[in-house]
Amino acid sequence: MSLVTVLGDYCVKMSSLRPSLESLKWLIPGALIYAASAFGWFYIFTQKMKFSTAAVVYAVIVIVFHVLLSVFYFHEKIHPVEFIGIGFALISLIILVRFA
Repeated sequence: MSLVTVLGDYCVKMSSLRPSLESLKWLIPGALIYAASAFGWFYIFTQKMKFSTAAVVYAVIVIVFHVLLSVFYFHEKIHPVEFIGIGFALISLIILVRFA
């Protein structure tokens, strides 16, 4: 699920970097990918997974993959404070898995 969302976000980011009409080639697939992710959420919820647990796991995985994509593909710089925030996100996931 998280990777599907990151793929949709990638398409939207690529769309934002293009002139208006050319951007539709990226925006439409991004929107369709977002719509498809609803089916993934439906599947997750039919497995009786707690919404709060699913949301935290999803968010942390999305954060990590967004950072990797932004650093290695878009060559964006990550500031030390952002690394601290990412570390806290990972710690929250560890706490959730350990005590939930």
